[in-house]
Parts: sequence; structure tokens; C-alpha cells
Amino acid sequence: MFWLLYNALFAVGFVLMLPHFLYRMARRGGYRRDFQQRFAIYSDEQIAQMQASKHIWVHAVSVGEYNVARRYMEALRERCAGFAFVLTTTTSTGYALARTRADARDQCFYFPVDFPFVVRRALDRIQPACIVLTEKELWPNLIRLAHKRGIPIMIINGQISEASFKGYRRLKPFSRRVFGYIDLILAQSDAARDAYIALGADPARVHVRGTAKYDIQMPSADIASSALDVLARAGMGDGRLLLVGGSTWPGEEAALCRSLKRLRAAGVDAGLVLVPRHAERADAVVADVEAEGLRVLRRSKIDAANVVTNPDVLLVDTTGELPAFYASATLVYIGKTLFNHGAQNMLEPALMGKPVIVGPNTENFDDVVRILLDGEGLCQVQDEAGLHDAVQALMQSESQRTTLAQKAGEVLRPRQGVVDRSVDDMLPLILTQAPSQHSDQG
Repeated sequence: MFWLLYNALFAVGFVLMLPHFLYRMARRGGYRRDFQQRFAIYSDEQIAQMQASKHIWVHAVSVGEYNVARRYMEALRERCAGFAFVLTTTTSTGYALARTRADARDQCFYFPVDFPFVVRRALDRIQPACIVLTEKELWPNLIRLAHKRGIPIMIINGQISEASFKGYRRLKPFSRRVFGYIDLILAQSDAARDAYIALGADPARVHVRGTAKYDIQMPSADIASSALDVLARAGMGDGRLLLVGGSTWPGEEAALCRSLKRLRAAGVDAGLVLVPRHAERADAVVADVEAEGLRVLRRSKIDAANVVTNPDVLLVDTTGELPAFYASATLVYIGKTLFNHGAQNMLEPALMGKPVIVGPNTENFDDVVRILLDGEGLCQVQDEAGLHDAVQALMQSESQRTTLAQKAGEVLRPRQGVVDRSVDDMLPLILTQAPSQHSDQG
């Protein structure tokens, strides 16, 4: 009864969301690409490659979750000889990034829609030895049908939002079944562990291991030098101070442009690098920059003839290069914190030793922000005027920048090592169990 109700409601929700999917396909060229994978339709070559070796199926929603999942995949590969990975993502940005960084032994797909017939097809073709879900991902049919086949299911870096907890709590008989099927849950916190158990997870299978978001992989020398090369070709590699806006959202690019103009009026020779959260916003960002009277060069046009040289602003309208530009930054502003709510990840630049500024809206990283503020390793501003003041003060004081970055490292580095500890928990399930041929009908 519960599953009939879930599948009926999911089908209704999917139909209602279909216009949204179609709109995004029309607006984003990348969203249309490989859309058939959402129905577990893969090429014969892809299926043959998957079935030729043991695979671990890892799912990560988007870029942030992918960055966490990738660290686990790298750690597992070192200790699970003979295994390859199937990585699935939900968003087109996550998919594009995963494809650019994929190992030749692995496959990258869009996550299949959680209809029973689609999930069965995906399981038949991927034939995973186990399934690893990252952070908040809970897909009932995937969990149920994988469990029926004897495929171990794990959650890494697990957390449950308050809204999700309340929703599952109202459906306790249903959630008890779903959470009871999960073989291992590695929770970020005591609160997350208690929530999983309250919803039906076996207490013996839930362990608190902390958050893997502190285990940032530093960019390689090649990646870091790639940004220096781009800056040099853009005419911005002359040693000037660089303000980098990372994963910015609407309104923030214009605000950072105004900060740049104020810096220059104060006699500070600085440049601005903008890396929008969604690269398809590039045209709108160009319009915003030009409206502020600044010259802008798009990263994608840098090799073309007759481009702007020595621009005021470099717009990175490509995917996957943000870490490289963080490595070249003098000062970093983290997007989705000034005018929009939620926040993007500020840990990466902070652990690279960069001074970081955020706005007031940091809900997605409140715990990290609290730790950094308590350790005096983060600059938080309350509005655009505060942003301008902070940018100017930090850009004019190398000692302030150095102190801010050093204190961030002092509070963050001791929290690293979660991935290695978590892999210790995962290995017994990965190495001793394999999918059975049990029927999953029903």
C-alpha cells in the first residue's frame, strides 16, 4: 500500500515538473544532452564496460556533493583494487564537471528517475556491487529494489534537514521501511544520527564520522598554473591584486564591480575575476559588468582574435575551473551570501590559505561559519556597504589578509581526516558482499 501510494504521488509530481524540465532543456543546451540517461538508457558500449568489471555506484546531486563524492572515490580506489565507479548526478552542472574529471575506467550518467521500471533497468545495466548515496539523497525505489537484490546501500556525509525530517516523520511507517533498508549511514553529527534513528534506521548501522567537507583536495600544480596561464593571456597576470567572486549569484557580480571601482578610486591596482555559479548566466553577467562601466573578457573567448586585453574583469564562463582561480586569488568573496540565501562552499579557498569574505546569508554552512568566526578566520559582512569596506580594508592590508587566512587554517585543519575514517567503515561491505540475483518484483 505504501509503495503504491509513493509511486502514484511520484508520478503525479513528475508530470507536474515536466514543463520545468522542458524549459530547462530549452534554456540550457547542456541540460538536453544525454537526457535519455534519466531513464537508464545507455549505449551498448557503456553497458559492456560496466558489466566487464565490478562497479561501485556513487550518487551526488550537484557540484558540491560531487566534490565530496570524488574524495571518497579516490580513497576507495586506493584500497579497492579491481573496482571501478559509476557516478550519477542530478544537475547538468554536476554532470558536466564529473565528465571533465572522469577516470577512463569509470562511467558518468544522469541519475535515473525513481520509477520502479527505470530503477530496475538501471540496476540490470550497472550491476553495482554496492550503492553509495551522498549527503541528503534518499530515493525510496532505488533503496528498496537494491535491497531486494542484496546490494549494500550506504550514505556518506549524511545529514537530514529539519524540513525533510518533519516530512519523513509524518510518514513514519513508510520512512521506517526505507531507512531500515540502508546498511550503513555515516552521519555528519550527533543530531543527524539521532534523526536517522528516529526515522527507522538501525542504530547499529549509524555512526557519527563528522563532515567530509573539511577534506578538501588541494588543486594540483598543473591546475593551479592553468589559471595563471589564463590570467597572463588575458593581460591580468602582472602581479596585481585579484579579487575572486566564487559561485556568484544575480546581483553579486554588480556589487563586486562596485567594490572594484572603489578600490581603484583609492589607488589600489586590482583586478576582478567572476566565476558565476551557473555558467549559462554569462550574457547577463556581461551586461551587469558593462553597466558598471567596466571592461570584461569572457574566459571562453580568450583565445579568439580581437578580444579585450587587460580587462577590468575576467568572467569565467566555463565549468570546473573555480579551484584554479581560487589558487590565484588575493581575496575571495563567496557567492549566494549577500542577496540570495543559502551560501556556496567557503571551505575550499579557506583551506587553500586565502582570506575569505561572506555575506549574512550562510544557512547551508552555518556550522562552518560559526567555527570560522569563533576562530577569527572569516570576514562576514551584513550588506553591500559592508562588503565594499571589507574588500578595501583587506586589499590594502597584507597583514590583515595573512592573519585571517592563518586563523582559518588553524581551526579547519584539525577537522580533516573524515574520508579516511569513513572508508574504514565502508570497506567490509564493499569487499565481502556482492549483488545477488534475488528477484525484485513487487
